[in-house]
Amino acid sequence: MKWYDWRHNTRRLQGWSKALQGGIPYTVEFESDKAKCVAGFTDFKRRLTVVNPEAFGKTSREQYRFTKALLAHEAAHKRYTEPSAVAPIVHKVANILEDERIERIMERTFVGTRQ
Repeated sequence: MKWYDWRHNTRRLQGWSKALQGGIPYTVEFESDKAKCVAGFTDFKRRLTVVNPEAFGKTSREQYRFTKALLAHEAAHKRYTEPSAVAPIVHKVANILEDERIERIMERTFVGTRQ
């Protein structure tokens, strides 16, 4: 049984993520299939955050900490990113720039988050 199969672990991470998301939090799901979720994403239309608990790290402890970091990153998108429909290449470039901006904001705003 994987560490994220334990309800205690996933509920703790879901609660932490929802606290960071602020008002009207999105549903938080875990998807370990890399074909469906490479690392993490936020679906603004479906009000959903999905992260892959096996995306980074080898040990359960490392994976837990990386999953927490992914959830903080996606919570920042929920809080600070304004979704828009643009061409795929424009979306990729904008997302890279947006990632830097939102992570700096989260670091300043929440003590529990770090670089």
